[in-house]
Amino acid sequence: MHRVDDSIASGLPICSIRANGEIVAYSGAFASLLGENSPVPNSIFHFVETKNYGPLIEDSINEQKLQTLHWIVRIDQENIPLKVSLVPCTLPSGEPGATLLWERMGINSAKSEVVDILSSINKNLQEGFYRTSEEGELFYVNDAMVRMFGFEDAITMRTKNSGTFYANPEQRIEFRDELVGEGVVTNRELLLKRRDGSIFWGMISAVLTTHEDGSKSFDGVIRDISSIKEIERQLKMEAQRAEAGSRAKQQFLSTMSHELRTPLNAVIGLAHLLKAEDPKEEQVENLNSLLFSAKGLLGLINDILDFSKMDAGRVRLESSHVDINSLLLQIRDTFIFQANAKRLSLNFQLDEATPASVLGDAHRLTQIFNNLISNSIKFTFHGEILLKTKVIEVNDGLATIHFSAKDSGIGIPESKLKSVFSLFTQASSSTTRKFGGTGLGLAITKKLVELHGADLEVVSVPGEGSEFGFTITFELPDEVNPEPIVEEVHIVQNVLHKKRILAAEDNKINQLLLEKFVTSWGAEVTIAENGLEVVERAGEEEYDLILMDIQMPLMDGYTAARKIRETEGANQHIPIIAVTASVMGEVNQRCKDAGMSGVVLKPYSPSSLKLVVERHLS
Repeated sequence: MHRVDDSIASGLPICSIRANGEIVAYSGAFASLLGENSPVPNSIFHFVETKNYGPLIEDSINEQKLQTLHWIVRIDQENIPLKVSLVPCTLPSGEPGATLLWERMGINSAKSEVVDILSSINKNLQEGFYRTSEEGELFYVNDAMVRMFGFEDAITMRTKNSGTFYANPEQRIEFRDELVGEGVVTNRELLLKRRDGSIFWGMISAVLTTHEDGSKSFDGVIRDISSIKEIERQLKMEAQRAEAGSRAKQQFLSTMSHELRTPLNAVIGLAHLLKAEDPKEEQVENLNSLLFSAKGLLGLINDILDFSKMDAGRVRLESSHVDINSLLLQIRDTFIFQANAKRLSLNFQLDEATPASVLGDAHRLTQIFNNLISNSIKFTFHGEILLKTKVIEVNDGLATIHFSAKDSGIGIPESKLKSVFSLFTQASSSTTRKFGGTGLGLAITKKLVELHGADLEVVSVPGEGSEFGFTITFELPDEVNPEPIVEEVHIVQNVLHKKRILAAEDNKINQLLLEKFVTSWGAEVTIAENGLEVVERAGEEEYDLILMDIQMPLMDGYTAARKIRETEGANQHIPIIAVTASVMGEVNQRCKDAGMSGVVLKPYSPSSLKLVVERHLS
C-alpha cells in the first residue's frame, strides 16, 4: 500500500483496492477523510459499517460495472454517511481492481462531478472512460480512450461525435435509446472504429446521469476485447473442427461397420447353410471352427464399435422392468458349459432380498456381467468363479445393490491394476500373446458401469485371483408384478408358406444366401439390386414383406422405404424390415422415421432372420 502523488489525485479522497477490499494506493485527501490522527488501514473492511458489501465489490469488478454506493463509515468514533463512486479498473500490477471516490453526503462541489472523478483516475489504467451528451457530443475522454481510438490528444478526439466511433452508427442510436430507457447498460459488445478506420471489438458499460440543472449525460467505460474475441473465434473454429471430426469419425465407423459386417454376414450365412446340407462328420468340425472364428471376429467388431459409441457419448441407458436374479441365472446358464470345459466351479450367490423388479437396462447389465465372467473364465485354470449380489438398501423407491465377480485365476500385479481398464491394454504383452484378445472387455465394462453412476473397482493378488466389484442404485417401478403376464400365443404352422418377399440387396453372395434361406422356408423371394429397383418392383407387383438393405447404390434404403410408403398401392402398408450392417445409434430412429417396421442387424443367422420375418407376417 502506498500514497499516490496528490498532483495526480487532484486533491480528491480516492483509493484503489483489490477485489477483496485490500487498499493498494490512496490519496492524501483520503487519509484526511479518515482523520488526521488515524492511520490508513490495510482494508476498507475496517471502517465501512455497511454490511454484505464484499460480494457487491467483487461483482462490480468482475462484471466491469460502475456503481454509486451509499455507505456508513466509522470516522473518529462517528458513523458518517458517504457517497462512494466505484469505477472498475486494471491496477498497475495488471490485476482487476477498482478506484473509489469518497464524498460526504450533502456537499455540493466540483469534486462531486463524474468528470473530475474520471480525470483523477490513474493514467496507467487500460480502460477508456468518457462522458457524452445524448446527442453524442464528447465532454470528457481519458488518456486510455484517446490511445484506444488512435488520437494524439483528448482535445482532438472531443471534436468528434461519439457516433463516428461505431462501426455501425445506428448501433449508437440503439445503445442511446436503451440507456435512456433502462438507465444502465452493462457489458455490451459492439464493433467500434478507430481514427484510421480499423475495426475492433469493444465492451461498453454505461450509466445515465441526471444533473442538478436537469441535463443528462452518459458516463461509460470501454474495454478493447479484440484479443478475447479472437480467442473466442479460434475456440469456435476448434469446436467446429472437433464436431466435423466427430461426424467424420461416426461416418467412418458406420462405413467400416457396413464394410466389415457385409462379408462377415456371407461367411456366417454360408457356414449355417453348409451345416444344414447334411455335411460329413469331419466337415461339421471344420464348419464349427469357421463359425467360432467368424463369431469371434464379430465380437471384436462389436467391441470396437461399442467402445467408440460410448467414447463419443452416444450410448444411453434404457429403462425397463428387470428381474436381476433371473437375469443373472440366465447368464450362468450361458457360461456353465465354458466353465465345465475348463473344470471350473461357476457359482452364483444371489441375495434373496433383491426386489423382484427394478428399472434398468437389461442389455447393458448383461453386457457387464458377460464381460466380467468371460474374463474370469479366460484367466482361471483351476478353482472357482463366484458372482455375488448383496442388497445394501431398499428405501424411498430405490434399491442399492452391490455386485462382485471373484475368481481364483492368475491375478493382476498391483502396478497394472489401473491400466487393465485402458483401451487395448492387458496386464502384460505376454498375457496378450498367451490368452489373446484386445483388452477391450474391461474398458467397455468400466464405461458401462460408469454410465450407471458407479465405479468399477478391482482387488487382485498375483497367483491367487481377482475380484471386480461395483454398486448400482436402481429405481423401483411403481407397480411390481411378481408373476409375469403371459399372453396366449397361437402357433401357426408354415406361416411363411408361399409368402412373397421382395429383398433389396446389392451384395451377390448375400443375394444367394437370401434366396436359399427364404426358399427353404417355403416362401418366394424376388431380389432387387438397388433402391430404385426395389421401388419399381414394389409399384408393379404385390408382396407380403420387403427386406430392405440400407446402403445400396442409386438410392439408399431410407429413401426407398419412404417412397414406397408415399405411393398408394398394394405394398404401401406391408412390413418393411431394414437389413443393415451399421450399428450406429441413430439407425433405429432413422428406419422408424422412414416408415420401416423393424431392423435386422448383419450378420444374421437363418433362424434369427426367420424369426423376425415370421413375427411380422403372423
